[in-house]
Amino acid sequence: MDSYLKLSSSCAGRDKIFRFVERLASHEALSHVFSIALSRLLQYSSKFLGAALNNGRWSNEKAVNQIKLLESAMSLLRKGLRLGKSLDVLQGAVGTMRLRDPAVRTTTTVSRIQQALYLLADNVLWANRVGLVRLSNESKASWLDRCNRLWLCFLLANLARDLYEVKSIVRGRCELLDKAEPGLRVALCAPPTSLALVRHLVWNHGDVAVDLAKNLCDILIPLDALGYVRLPPGLVGICGAVSSALGLLAIVDPVYKLNPA
Repeated sequence: MDSYLKLSSSCAGRDKIFRFVERLASHEALSHVFSIALSRLLQYSSKFLGAALNNGRWSNEKAVNQIKLLESAMSLLRKGLRLGKSLDVLQGAVGTMRLRDPAVRTTTTVSRIQQALYLLADNVLWANRVGLVRLSNESKASWLDRCNRLWLCFLLANLARDLYEVKSIVRGRCELLDKAEPGLRVALCAPPTSLALVRHLVWNHGDVAVDLAKNLCDILIPLDALGYVRLPPGLVGICGAVSSALGLLAIVDPVYKLNPA
């Protein structure tokens, strides 16, 4: 811990952290998207670690401050890496408008539009943090609130898509009733909350399971920021870290990526 404090307490130490992440980003095996997800994982892991140290019996104010510094640095880096992504997302929305399934077409298109608007608002906040624009405290709070609301709408659209996919899976299982033995009907048509369906999703529809779990973890963050729920900082950090890890899994192994996303 002392070595870490000495490293991160100086400007040179912080530069080393940035260069380390930049090297990861430039590695041919790591995509730009992977770099963003990795920065997010480090950000929320730092948030959880900082909260744990702050509330633990071995609380160390200096260590907590340095971890908060790392969290802030990763947040700033991640937001910087996402500059211009809103245009790519809007272009993707044009493609999703051609999908045949009306439910998937609607949810994915709405999701992409909300994501693009959210990223634009987030870019404004990033520009304010690095000094490119000057926002008053009132204006900054307004943009932050707008950003969280757009993020929430984006995640709600994602969850609507996930629930539609789960419903389609359940319906597909039930269509096998005519071919199944009577004793299998309960298992095939299990209610959505049953353990049997959870196992079926994990083993046979990993993309849906990962996307659903990721969005459920993510949605708690804007809900907390907007005051709809009250969560301790440590839990927010866990939710962000878990969703980031699931996002990395979907990047590393496309089997777990829900398409079209």
